[in-house]
Amino acid sequence: MGSRAPTIKRSYLERFVTDFKDKAVEILLRCCNDQEIEREILHILLENPASTSDNTDASNKHVPPAAKKSPSSQRTGSFSSSHRRQTSHGHMGPNGEPPSPPKSRSNHSKSLVGKDGAETIIILSSTEDDDIKTSIVSMKRAQTEYSVISEHIFDEGRIAESNVEEIEEERITIPRRGALGSFVNVKVSSIVELTWRPTKSKSKASHCTVFYLVPQEFLDIDVLIGSLDSGEGQALTFQEDESFHRSDNAGRLQPEDIVNNFLRNQQEHVSAAPRSAPATRVKQRGEASRTSQPVTAEPEPSTQNTEPTGASEKVRISCRLGLTTFGIRLDLDAHSEAFIDSVQKEFKKRKLTFVQADTGIWLKPEKEASDEDSHYVSLDEDDLEENWTGIIQWLKENKQANSNVMYGVFQLDAD
Repeated sequence: MGSRAPTIKRSYLERFVTDFKDKAVEILLRCCNDQEIEREILHILLENPASTSDNTDASNKHVPPAAKKSPSSQRTGSFSSSHRRQTSHGHMGPNGEPPSPPKSRSNHSKSLVGKDGAETIIILSSTEDDDIKTSIVSMKRAQTEYSVISEHIFDEGRIAESNVEEIEEERITIPRRGALGSFVNVKVSSIVELTWRPTKSKSKASHCTVFYLVPQEFLDIDVLIGSLDSGEGQALTFQEDESFHRSDNAGRLQPEDIVNNFLRNQQEHVSAAPRSAPATRVKQRGEASRTSQPVTAEPEPSTQNTEPTGASEKVRISCRLGLTTFGIRLDLDAHSEAFIDSVQKEFKKRKLTFVQADTGIWLKPEKEASDEDSHYVSLDEDDLEENWTGIIQWLKENKQANSNVMYGVFQLDAD
């Protein structure tokens, strides 16, 4: 049976969208349960960044301030061992830099560049409330085999910290600030995967790149794009499988490809799949050129799936405490102590006092769910441990199937 043709007049819809913007957004959100509609909306955002004026106003443009004497605070977020890579120490030359973070894919397109090599790019990221935000940042291309982004981008709230993932601390080499041809060794412990495109490029192609977060004082710009991520320079040499064909990666990234990947990544952030060892992942990434690899899939060789590994299911809880919002990722197979550790980190990061025995949280399947449809959880140590099994069961039954997202409102007892 075919769908019913709409009977409401276009003029009525235009008036409704103009006069009742919030209601129109609510209806659109309900419609976005259809992934085809969601893809179409994200596709429009990617092709028409200037139309999202609320998120890409002039205030987003940034001239990096002078170097600070102390590094920015360390980021927190969920992570898996797949991000741990072999590290090299000491000064590393052009052929001795550490490998790029996994999953960086980029399709190079030229744009108008300033005299100092700087240009502006548009970054697409998710907010704490799972909305889509675009930000304009400054960028240069660098002769390194990886890409980095300054921590001040996240300190200023231009990109939500919920996008950041922790990795095992390691050292990488980046160009020394203000010293052409010189390098400096820095510690890194976080990465972020972001979708971006040049602002002045005639091409509609977008890029998906994994960046290391580095302290602000090491950069004189917001972002450095490595040679492999920019499509310039030689890639690392890897042994190719016999089944590998160059024609497999001949296609160039298009907006619809990057939209599909963005949706997939949103799900992967909260539903971790079995992953292979770090060294294996680096080899796999090298089996197809990063400058032209389609981002809608990342195949794993069958030889790496012989060992039985259990999938770890996660949910992302978009939390609110007064006017403060932040995200917490919860492994549904973890103990209650892991959840408390995550809560403590988020409170500490925002300089909030956390008294476990006096804190509770209303878990909500929808952002505006009533108390009747919500589940109250006391964070008191004994209560939480006693009720943990039931809490996990409720989360599994009520989390959003499409994105594994849950909402939470913290409640602090007056006494």
